[in-house]
Amino acid sequence: MKKLPKYLLYVLFAISIVVLVIFLFGLGSNEEGMVAMMLNWSYFLMAVAIIVTFVLPFFYPTGKGAKGALVKVGILVVLCVICYLCGSGDPLPETASKTQASASTLKWTDAGLILSGILTLAAFLLICFGSFINSLRK
Repeated sequence: MKKLPKYLLYVLFAISIVVLVIFLFGLGSNEEGMVAMMLNWSYFLMAVAIIVTFVLPFFYPTGKGAKGALVKVGILVVLCVICYLCGSGDPLPETASKTQASASTLKWTDAGLILSGILTLAAFLLICFGSFINSLRK
């Protein structure tokens, strides 16, 4: 039972590599079909991540691990709401003459870009200073 998550991870990784190769080298029938395939696979992976995030804490032997995982999910939700509120939703001036997306779509896009920047910065800082912080704890 302990090896099942590892094998599932390998299978998902292998499928992701195949989908990426098909997308990058244009091995599909048409361009729109390849984009749809890539988006559908991304949606599937996101759904798996969300389900695992909410189900996995119930398998912890103590409540402390489950509580910690749910607190982290809560922090991420609060961060997403803050990024959504910070997004302007205004179109770029360079695209004023072209067909515009709705204000809601532009606001979600802004929120996604802000969240991506924050998470990238956080990942970079954790990679750089994570070992230093761990050495201070010991």
